[in-house]
Parts: sequence; structure tokens; C-alpha cells
Amino acid sequence: MEATAASVVRAARAVYLVGDQPLHLRSVLKDSALWEALLEVLANGGLVVGVAGSAAALCDPMVDPRGGAFTLGLGLVSDLALVTEAESWSPERRHRTRELANTTLAVLRTGDALVRNQSGWELVGDVELHGELPL
Repeated sequence: MEATAASVVRAARAVYLVGDQPLHLRSVLKDSALWEALLEVLANGGLVVGVAGSAAALCDPMVDPRGGAFTLGLGLVSDLALVTEAESWSPERRHRTRELANTTLAVLRTGDALVRNQSGWELVGDVELHGELPL
């Protein structure tokens, strides 16, 4: 919530979010000055990258890593949910999450990526996609 931290982010051309705790990231960024600064980076043509659980937190809905159900995410990307580090999930857990999905679901293994730019989406690696990627 510190204005100084938000100022640093606001001045950045790129923000790289790492970590595998999407619930924690969501609770820290939601409705914060830092989140608003991150949105300004994008609005000014900058780059925002989310890796692993951090990428999942940027979406809405977000997959809850504790069991695979869906919960509220940050909403940078709407109508898309991510399963990250899918190789660590049991087949039953992945199946349950797919069955619960009422939105587009992308299943990514370590090293896979979804990249969104002005031209649209690029799938990198062996991304398992259920549904259509949002515009």
C-alpha cells in the first residue's frame, strides 16, 4: 500500500511476477496502489509477465491450487483460468478442474506459456486448451 512502491512499479516498462502462491498474490495486490500502478504499466504500453501461480492469479476466474476449484482472481485477463505446473497435478485433479470449468481453461506444464500481445494469443509448448481464448 506504500506510495513509494507503487511509484517504482508505475515507472517500470516491464513487471515480472514470479511465485507459486496465487492466493497470497491476489490478497496482496487486490484493490491496492501497487495493482493500480501495474495496470498503468500496461496502459502505457509496458509489459506484465506472470509466471506459474502468479500467472493464474492474474486471471478471473482463478484456479485455487489447494484443490482445483475456481475462485475470484485479479481479473487482468477475464474469462480464462490457468492450471499451472500441471505435471504436479494428479490426472483426477486435472479432470475434476476441467469438469468444473465454465470458462476457457488452459493447462500448462512447466515451460509452457500463453503470450498475449496486440496481435492476439500465442501458445508456447504443449498447452492443453479447453475453450476459446478471450479477445
